[in-house]
Amino acid sequence: MASRLIAFACGVALGMTSAVAPDSAAQSGFPADVAAAMRGIDAERIRAHVAFLADDLLEGRGTAMQAG
Repeated sequence: MASRLIAFACGVALGMTSAVAPDSAAQSGFPADVAAAMRGIDAERIRAHVAFLADDLLEGRGTAMQAG
């Protein structure tokens, strides 16, 4: 079930779907708390976080190859 939620969140982040209809999450067999969390997913917030993490100001992530 977690993999379906992750796949859905990725779809929202990539603009493949814009929102979850209030009934669709519940009808797909998710528990009520998961359906409520899915309705709270906001594609613009995800895009903003990804844009920040990808910004050059963060200077990369310092992989093991760079640390040596």
